[in-house]
Amino acid sequence: MINSLIKKYKSLLNLGVTEDLSFSEKLRTESNNLVLIIFIVSLIAYLFYNTIGPRLSLAYYITTSWVLVFICPLILNGFKKYTAARIITILFPLVGLVLVHLLQGWGVRTEGNYLLLSILSVFLFSKKPAIVLCVFIAITYMITAIALSNITPPLKESILAPAPFFYFGVSLLAGLVITFRVLIENTKYSNLSVSQEVLLKEKNEELEMFSRIASHDLKSPVRNVLNFSNLMEKNLKNQNYAELQKNLDFVLVNSLQMSDLIEDMRDFSSIDNPSNTNQELVSLMAIVGKVELLLKTEIEGVNGKIKCQSLPDYMCSPSDMLLVFQNVIQNGLKYNRSETPTVEISYKKSEESLYIYFKDNGIGIKKEYFSHIFSLFKRLHSRNEFEGTGLGLSLCKKILQKYKAEISVESVLNEGSTFIIRLPL
Repeated sequence: MINSLIKKYKSLLNLGVTEDLSFSEKLRTESNNLVLIIFIVSLIAYLFYNTIGPRLSLAYYITTSWVLVFICPLILNGFKKYTAARIITILFPLVGLVLVHLLQGWGVRTEGNYLLLSILSVFLFSKKPAIVLCVFIAITYMITAIALSNITPPLKESILAPAPFFYFGVSLLAGLVITFRVLIENTKYSNLSVSQEVLLKEKNEELEMFSRIASHDLKSPVRNVLNFSNLMEKNLKNQNYAELQKNLDFVLVNSLQMSDLIEDMRDFSSIDNPSNTNQELVSLMAIVGKVELLLKTEIEGVNGKIKCQSLPDYMCSPSDMLLVFQNVIQNGLKYNRSETPTVEISYKKSEESLYIYFKDNGIGIKKEYFSHIFSLFKRLHSRNEFEGTGLGLSLCKKILQKYKAEISVESVLNEGSTFIIRLPL
């Protein structure tokens, strides 16, 4: 029951709030909905009081009419008519206050509600419209006060005893709630701004390093392709066909090296692309199957094996998890000097996390290099020993950060490695 009410409250609070709205517009729309909910609940409470108390028929009609009035802006917010909803939220109560004041006089004590409407104007509108509305409310109050000094309110003697307390209570409650909510949201926004600033700084540093190292790594194969192309041109002129094939092989090797680097750079730079964040329930077993197909030639070339325990499903982007699994498995097969390179995949589950283990029988890693291998373009071996760009594991780490997941390694030199991926549940 309580959970159902909380869900309904949250759905009303977020009525009309969409992702394309700016932070300030979201806050204004939520604040507008919150005030309307407070008004409606207060009026319903007054209806209940009237039912068990005075039972005035006129009070039923007036209060029900106001409930309907305040439902209208909620509906308008639902249809994204934000400005109309906010104007009704301010102007209709202002008209009602003036009428109550003129009909019942100072004894009804509605002054706090004028102040509340001024505060709401500041929260619900941008600077210029808010100033205009505040001035308009102040002038309206002064005109009403002047009018009251010259007329006798016709309903002065019919004020219900709790009416002044009701108006004061509503204005105090709405003012406090909306003020605290805005302060909390502003704190959240400030924290978000700080974290975004830190993230932007990290991205800029990463981009600078990425560009510098990538250009350095690309220079070498480009230079080699140019040099060997010149040699091939000389070989053709001198009809030295024996050397031609050797130089052509060098051109092909360096071209493939450039192609691999560009492909890895493309994958790395596209990780943060919003179009790559669509998540669904993915079969991790199916991911392993796809990796086996993608690496079929490499696996057969080294007489490799992939042994996999039955893995569970996980909510993620299929393309993200495919890249992670592919790079980790590829590493286990590549950095391996055994007769049958093998990668064994297993998992363990806790209440909070899913742990996936990739155990290989490769060359192993020294303990001091455990964190080093997850950095951009970091290689522990020359390209003559093992091919690669040095981007694979940093790519995995960057992808997993999106899911607040982690990748680590346990290894003993010459005894193989176990890469551990922790996925939050």
